Amino acid sequence: MKYSGLALPRYTSYPAITGWKDTSTIPAIKEQLDATALDQKAFSLYFHVPFCQRLCFYCGCSKEIMNPASTATQDVVQQYLQGLEREVAHFQHHVDSCVIEQLHFGGGTPNFLNVAQWRQLYENVLSRFTVSEEAEWSVELDPRLVKEDEIRYLYEIGVNRVSFGIQDFDPQVQKAINRIQPYEKVAEAVELVRSCGIPYINIDLIYGLPFQTEESMQRTLDQVIRLSPDRIAYYRLAVLPDMFKAQQTFIDKDLPEGAACLALNLLGINRFLAAGYEFIGLDHFAKSNDPLAVAARKDEVRRNFQGMTTGSNLPHLGFGPSAISMLDDVFVQNPKSIDQWLVMVDDHEFKRKSRILTEDDKIRREVINQIFCHGTIDKPYTEAFHDVEFDHYFAKELHDLKSLARDGLVTLDTHDIRLTQPLGLILRQAVAAVFDTQQREGRGSQVS
Repeated sequence: MKYSGLALPRYTSYPAITGWKDTSTIPAIKEQLDATALDQKAFSLYFHVPFCQRLCFYCGCSKEIMNPASTATQDVVQQYLQGLEREVAHFQHHVDSCVIEQLHFGGGTPNFLNVAQWRQLYENVLSRFTVSEEAEWSVELDPRLVKEDEIRYLYEIGVNRVSFGIQDFDPQVQKAINRIQPYEKVAEAVELVRSCGIPYINIDLIYGLPFQTEESMQRTLDQVIRLSPDRIAYYRLAVLPDMFKAQQTFIDKDLPEGAACLALNLLGINRFLAAGYEFIGLDHFAKSNDPLAVAARKDEVRRNFQGMTTGSNLPHLGFGPSAISMLDDVFVQNPKSIDQWLVMVDDHEFKRKSRILTEDDKIRREVINQIFCHGTIDKPYTEAFHDVEFDHYFAKELHDLKSLARDGLVTLDTHDIRLTQPLGLILRQAVAAVFDTQQREGRGSQVS
């Protein structure tokens, strides 16, 4: 309880996006991209599809709520697809010598697009890159919108993993978050994906939603396990300003908090472990034969804006509104609105949110990645990789870690700092926060 209630970053990047204050233009990004491409011969690509038919009240993602049957909506979709073509044209030649090992389509709702639009996206955008035959192609899908011709086309172009945002199967919870999707509908979508040949399925769940109880969550967990996804993400609700504006009455009295929220977290962890899933870290679980579990056993898992992923140190290029690029020395985020993004695509001097990493950023990013991906901070490795003397460089942090050690989250010795099992591994964010300059300067030590 002491640690689980802290409002800490998810550390899908370091520094967290709230600390990005620099600006960057297309020429500056190209310069960084050239340097990264010389050092890294493989990349990951992310495409943000910002369209949704309905607003889900829990969602903090960048999206535009639109009616797909509207002519005006289809005009906007065409502007978006043409904008992607122009954005990709700025950067594709800078990675001509590189192979693409991961592609991810997120949203919004990627299956807002119809087959003709997916074909346009593939032929005019994706075909410009050299994609590995072993690449992981993943697409986020709304199970309520799944159509057979679309799934068959996604399989044909190479998609081998889909992710369904389920969140909860309880009718009362679904009504509260404005996402009605019965179990039977989702089961049909899962079966269709498998019958079309796409081998891997992810399911996302959220705990801490209105009206959730241990009893209702147990039913949802049992139904999810019946679907037998290859990976499960079990996130805690992140309450953002005005996110539940339309449902404010629920937020005041029906969100699980404190011990109730912790109980939901532990319920999910124990249920997934009992069902044979491996605990990859923080909020991710995978079957033992899934590539993520295999990567975890090889110490090759990384954490980025898709959560825990395979791909080791792949640099990351993002396209579309709000998309983020993660190169060796810089993070860059596109503007969130479609209109602003389209302006940026055509204006090489347009300044966007970014962070050029300092040497201190890189050292702390490496340590936080070790916490999330390995559960151990290897002092000699960190010293050799970054040419620092660990105990001296992190003297204040080591002092604060003593209180975590007393509470049973970590063990400290000469060569490494090891997160305990299970407590430290569950509370990785609290350990990572010790090394986070923003947390230390903004709030003092969170955990001392």
